[in-house]
Amino acid sequence: MDKSTIANAAERARRRQSADTRRIWVYTFLIVVLGAAIFTTSSTKDAPQDSRPYDYPDEPVIREVLANVDATIMAGVRDTSRIDRSTLEPEPFRHLLLQAGKLVYGDLEQLGIEKGNWDELTATPAEHRGDPVWVLGELVWVDTLAGPWPTHWRGEIVDEFGASWHFACVVEPDGLNPGDIVRIGGFFMKHYEGLRPDRSFVSGPLIIGEELVASAWRIDAVTRLPATELEELRDYDLEAATRPLEEPLFYKLISYVKNTDIESFFPAERSLEEYETEPVKLMQNSSLFRGKPVRVYGKLLHKQMVPLGPRGENPLGIPFAWHVWIDNQFGGMSLAVSLDEPVGMKKGDIIYADGLFYRRWAFENAINRPVMAATVVTKRFEKHVPKPDTVTPMIRNGIIALLVIMGALLFVGSMIDKKKSAENRTRRMRLHRKNVARPGLLSKGEPKPAPETPPGADVAPEGGV
Repeated sequence: MDKSTIANAAERARRRQSADTRRIWVYTFLIVVLGAAIFTTSSTKDAPQDSRPYDYPDEPVIREVLANVDATIMAGVRDTSRIDRSTLEPEPFRHLLLQAGKLVYGDLEQLGIEKGNWDELTATPAEHRGDPVWVLGELVWVDTLAGPWPTHWRGEIVDEFGASWHFACVVEPDGLNPGDIVRIGGFFMKHYEGLRPDRSFVSGPLIIGEELVASAWRIDAVTRLPATELEELRDYDLEAATRPLEEPLFYKLISYVKNTDIESFFPAERSLEEYETEPVKLMQNSSLFRGKPVRVYGKLLHKQMVPLGPRGENPLGIPFAWHVWIDNQFGGMSLAVSLDEPVGMKKGDIIYADGLFYRRWAFENAINRPVMAATVVTKRFEKHVPKPDTVTPMIRNGIIALLVIMGALLFVGSMIDKKKSAENRTRRMRLHRKNVARPGLLSKGEPKPAPETPPGADVAPEGGV
């Protein structure tokens, strides 16, 4: 066979194989691109999880209360006479100190703690022996005592009515001084008459608890906006913005929002869209929006019931509030503080928070990066219900149809190429066999074969018979 013919055939086969390979890569690339487009149109991007100031759990931790008051031991307490009231029974007192030392935050609430009634506890003390109670008042004095009992601190509190209460706690009241407003929660022991540091007698109920907590006198319901105080509020520099939110003006604003109808903030004759404001605009113009009704919106990052104030102590007497973190992807972060839970809303939902803007708040998030949020004391939450999307399903269905068509074309093209390759191979083999069968088809330079019959073999030799 001619070598040039064979070389040309091999080159054509190589080119066809290269074209098939390129076609497969192009189809694969297009399928990947279209698949990514489908994934993008059918999925949503989760909000960042490191925007919260700390990584608190989604659900409160409920533990078994370890403190257990033994009624048998408490039966040995006596306070019917003045001599009985001036005596501390060692075993019951020690028992209550040990039980108070087992308390952690939230235990007394599980035990059903109630505000102590001075008249009731002093009139019928035996009926309330070991009951969990609390009292709020001004700290008069506090002293450290040891002796036959575990080390503890005793003192006196005067409530809002001027009545005196004795207390004993197992945790040192560090940072608290006479004149501070404090709260003590614990177990009622008896009607006790003891000595003050100046050797004078004081009579009242004795509460044995874990510790004193700084608190504040309760304030009346706020029904007018504290406009003057809001105008004097400053949050322009980082030092002012990092102050804790729990301050007297913050509680006044919460009380005002709580005791004011939503229609006073957002009249029905005005569209709610007029109040929609991005958090970044609130933070850039905080003095302009301070105390004004606003509507912030975005993706719900997290919601959590948290103590309102240190250990839930505040002038409102409301121990918990809801912190709702809302991320506006292009407009910044909002912290909506509410006394009510945003019911029916979960992480990832687009929600609206309607309330009064308070101030900027700067904090370090879970990965120790500074974040600035617009704090809104919220009256109402609303979940955004988007209109049915008809365009995206059409695009997605169109992309899927293209993928199916491209896959079919790829399959058909591969089958056609396979068939053509088989036909070409058969044609080459047939041509090869035909060329091999042709007589005298030789390549250049090959010697000619000798003839089967020598020339002139049929001619008789000269001179023969």
